[in-house]
Amino acid sequence: MNSKNIYKIHLDKYLSARSPLEREQLLGQLTDFERYQVESELQRHIGVGEDFFSFESAKRQKDPIYDNLLNQDIPLWQRECSPFSTPSYTKAHLKNINLKAPAEYTNQYMGEPIKLYYQSSLVYGHLYSAVHYILHAVMQNVKAWGDAKYCHAINNELNDIHAKRKHNLISMGTVNTDDYSQLKAYFQNHYSEWFSLHYMDWFLEVNENLNHQTPSTFVREFRDSQNLPHVEFICKNQGSLRMVRPHHFVQDVTKMLSPNQYLDYEIDKLTGKVVKQCLKKGW
Repeated sequence: MNSKNIYKIHLDKYLSARSPLEREQLLGQLTDFERYQVESELQRHIGVGEDFFSFESAKRQKDPIYDNLLNQDIPLWQRECSPFSTPSYTKAHLKNINLKAPAEYTNQYMGEPIKLYYQSSLVYGHLYSAVHYILHAVMQNVKAWGDAKYCHAINNELNDIHAKRKHNLISMGTVNTDDYSQLKAYFQNHYSEWFSLHYMDWFLEVNENLNHQTPSTFVREFRDSQNLPHVEFICKNQGSLRMVRPHHFVQDVTKMLSPNQYLDYEIDKLTGKVVKQCLKKGW
């Protein structure tokens, strides 16, 4: 039996399964490659538009597919962040492609899992707005800076202790080698709390700057440990979200595609700013 027939049998079983749990169990019996092939065929049945596009998170699947990503996001924002906002946006409102977002609206695209066909193959997508992409990268960068800073300090301290002991300049109990480890743990715990506290300040600053710029998009491709294709799709601002239609996702993203160096520049700039603030705090 050739591979095409094997995938068809698996797909038929999946489509006839009576519950999500049963479907997941069926997929769990497959190798990574077989699962990818089955999901590739399945996506043609469940995806919408030119690229067989679909949202994967349950919170997104509560809503129908609207005409653009901005309209798509407003119901989720209203449910999760502003349940008592006025006006309440109905399906009729959200069918208006020129709908103006509420002044207090903050987009919720934080690496949203999606599936679609991109360059003729199924990819596992991650949908971001640039502001969330930048802030996520900055947080990772500063954490890495802290790890490197204290690892370097610990190594220097240990080398210094070793040299002094070699020349009998200090006794075995003179220096507490746990100090830097404790300081590193303190930094990691308090930095996460501190970053969360200031996240919205940086979000508003970066978001306002981005929303005054020309709409554009960015794409980053990579493969995971199973060699499966992943793509990060990043929309720069509200203008970009308004111009990307789920039914024509790849076409619209491609029209506004910009070099990724812009994102790298913004990430480096904000990382430097946050590191300076960490140093001022004595971390």
